[in-house]
Amino acid sequence: MKPFAIAAGLMILAAPAIAATVTPDNAGKHVGETATVEGVVADVHAAPNGMILLDLGGRDPDNKFVAMIFPNNTAAFAHLNGYIGNRVQISGAIQMYHGKPEITLTNEGQIQVIEAAHSQKLGT
Repeated sequence: MKPFAIAAGLMILAAPAIAATVTPDNAGKHVGETATVEGVVADVHAAPNGMILLDLGGRDPDNKFVAMIFPNNTAAFAHLNGYIGNRVQISGAIQMYHGKPEITLTNEGQIQVIEAAHSQKLGT
């Protein structure tokens, strides 16, 4: 019986952690964690330093959360403005950036459209 209990315990420890899904308002409580932030993209804009910023939970400067794309990664993202108005899930490690929670995006796989804006269709 002991070998079974040990094997079961090791399987539980080896199981991957499931990322929590949080709102833009609550993302700040999850800094340092890998999580999924779900909300509507209010705006997509370029910062003076060339970073692309996706605002969730309002528009800058009142947004509650930001997803950042560094200039060297922008080619990996097609149709960034197409996310505006869509409910999305953004996954990654939550960090603080200029006092706001953020996830740095390196590939489009980190963004999932959950609900398209009324004027758009999923997959386009």
